[in-house]
Amino acid sequence: YKRWYIPKNIVLTIAGEFDPEIMTKKVEAAFGNFGPKTAPRRTARPAPSSPRKASFSSAVKPIGEAHFAIAFPIPGLTHPDVPALDLLAGILGQGMSARLETRIRRELGVVSDIRAMAYTPTDRGLFAVFGTCPHHQLKKAVAAVVREINLDIAGGIRSDELQKAKTLVEADAI
Repeated sequence: YKRWYIPKNIVLTIAGEFDPEIMTKKVEAAFGNFGPKTAPRRTARPAPSSPRKASFSSAVKPIGEAHFAIAFPIPGLTHPDVPALDLLAGILGQGMSARLETRIRRELGVVSDIRAMAYTPTDRGLFAVFGTCPHHQLKKAVAAVVREINLDIAGGIRSDELQKAKTLVEADAI
């Protein structure tokens, strides 16, 4: 907290009816001596190696349902493909009318929850599908997700799905 919450890294937003000169004086009085003026040097994280093949890991825990995640490495925030990946996450797994929700949860009935997301930090991120299901449905659920992803990539996207995904992205930004 003391290292990173410094004036350079903070945005103060003030809304409502007020006198800007009086408010400026109040902010300067409250935050004038707040923390160090410069941030410590950030160390660069090493770039992760690119996996050349699929891998699988599992752990057995005493919980009522199986939880699974299927993830793929994706580029960082500034890559030109990131907006398309955000839209794909919306189409596949955000909202009650998303493809994975409709096809895998409601039609097949093999999961109790399913969603998709594109995590895009400054460096490399992940495109992931998360779900929960009864233990005995795990293999069927994972196979259905992989099948849907492949179908979606090959089959294209309808204009109404694209518009809904754009609205989701805009709403998240707001």
